[in-house]
Amino acid sequence: MARVKLDDPEKEALKRIYKYKCYICEKQDFPKYLSIDHVIPPNKIEQAILEGYITDDFGVDSIYNYAPICVSCNRKKSDKLYPKNHCLDLLFQVRNKVPEIIKLANKLKEEIKESQILFQLNLWEKSGYLENTQVYNCLSAFIQKRMDFGFGNSIILKPTENTQVKLFGQKSLNDNDIDTFLQKLQISQEMVFGYGNHGFIELENEIYFYPVSISTIPPIPFYSNNIIFNLQTQIHAILLRDKKAVLISISKIDLQLDIKEKYKFQNYTENQFLFDNIDTQKQHFGYLKGGNTIIRNIQGKIGQLNIFSKTVLQYIIGLFGVRNINE
Repeated sequence: MARVKLDDPEKEALKRIYKYKCYICEKQDFPKYLSIDHVIPPNKIEQAILEGYITDDFGVDSIYNYAPICVSCNRKKSDKLYPKNHCLDLLFQVRNKVPEIIKLANKLKEEIKESQILFQLNLWEKSGYLENTQVYNCLSAFIQKRMDFGFGNSIILKPTENTQVKLFGQKSLNDNDIDTFLQKLQISQEMVFGYGNHGFIELENEIYFYPVSISTIPPIPFYSNNIIFNLQTQIHAILLRDKKAVLISISKIDLQLDIKEKYKFQNYTENQFLFDNIDTQKQHFGYLKGGNTIIRNIQGKIGQLNIFSKTVLQYIIGLFGVRNINE
């Protein structure tokens, strides 16, 4: 039996349009028992052209030459070429069904794209894929550009055991929408992360990850023994595959700020660092010299980031037709 050049959605659409009936005996059967048959067998194409069945531009491996066939009829027909009138009648029936088959196949393909990206998202959450450092290094780089604390590599996003992924919206794009949608994403990213700071990373199965907002709780201005701050953070991102986009949140992430890097005391132990830099006049409060000024600076920049992120997020959820996202 010749190989059929149809993908799974096209095969399923063809069987559905025929109502799971064999095109020869017209008996209904279970989908798994129906094969896809060449009405004109590939090895009889030259004979069919010579005898006037078809013209030489007929596509033997096109959807105009495919139909579902049951096991019994498939065995009987094999690679036979039916008499001309009978064969033309079968081809006419196929041709009339092609528009419906194509329409349904396209719909099934969109459903598969949607299910694939949602399945992948669920798989990432359950398998811990979103703990992948690639995702968090990307986000850390975006935050570093936007906040510019001068900490070097000491701004790090890390997942926790409580990190959660949620889906908030889905959007199907057509050919005319995709470029405009990507432009809106770029502008949104630049509003949050600063001019020129936009982009994505490619994850598994040709799914692209676009961060669009980040919100975090600013550190308090008073601290005693903490040189490293772990701030609970939430990001929103868009996953894009082909022309299917989903809006997700990743919450309960730690944003780690390491103050030692700012002071350039990497060679000190933590106790030495604290002891040598405690303001003696406020020793009982445990202030670091100049530390309060740094924290205020961090507070201000995080506050700005939160404001920009909230504004952009409202715009993004509007694109997805989502009314509100509970932060």
